[in-house]
Amino acid sequence: MPCRGARAPLTRIKNRPGPSTAAGQHEDEPSYQLADYLEQHGAHARRRKCPPAGFWESAARHASATDQTALAKAAHSRGRYRQAAILWHRAADAGDTFALDCLAQMRAQAGDWEEAGDHQEAERLYQLAADAGDTFALSNVAEIREQAGDRQGAEQFYQLAADAGDTSALWALARMREQVGDGAQAERLARIAADAEDPSALHKLAHMREVAGDRREAERLYRLTADAGAPLALKELAGLRQRAGDEEAGAHLVRFGLEADGRIADPW
Repeated sequence: MPCRGARAPLTRIKNRPGPSTAAGQHEDEPSYQLADYLEQHGAHARRRKCPPAGFWESAARHASATDQTALAKAAHSRGRYRQAAILWHRAADAGDTFALDCLAQMRAQAGDWEEAGDHQEAERLYQLAADAGDTFALSNVAEIREQAGDRQGAEQFYQLAADAGDTSALWALARMREQVGDGAQAERLARIAADAEDPSALHKLAHMREVAGDRREAERLYRLTADAGAPLALKELAGLRQRAGDEEAGAHLVRFGLEADGRIADPW
């Protein structure tokens, strides 16, 4: 009902057919919209308060899958892990692969709810997301395998992710090969990543070689990184040269890298 001539607190609205219709709701069931002035007042007056349990329960029953995903994130950030899990479960059941990823991450990490830390369940959920077309979920499975000490299984899933187009998985494979001393294979994988427009893989490999004390190989890889489309890698190379006592070459490389990146117009 109208209130003192103002718009009614709730206004009945017509449901739109399609994915926006709330979970479990028929298109002919009524929906209501909160008046703008009440929404603004609530946003200000309650901005530091967490909604009660009844709010999250209602959202799990009636919100659309899109809203359930957003509300689950909000619940998680407020320490309502159980409510977040329920909302993500509902969204995942509606086909939201991002919700599957979030559920898997909750299972894999330690937290304040009793089902946390279940890596086996996390892997299962990531695998479901991967089966639904989420390429990056394969890398998440690989990370779980790697953290568990299963290097062979980790490399297998990183390779699957790379084959599906996840260039970050190529760097993960390169890193694992470098760690076991297979420098040739590590460089080959980093080069493939660079060819796929991810020169950061070569850059990271160069840094690993530098940390390991292999200055000659680090310099070569920094140059390859610059050639692959990251001219500021020359700054890293300049740092190597300067630490080796070659101040003139170092300054020249810094200037060249900045010019190539468009940071300066004239030599200093």
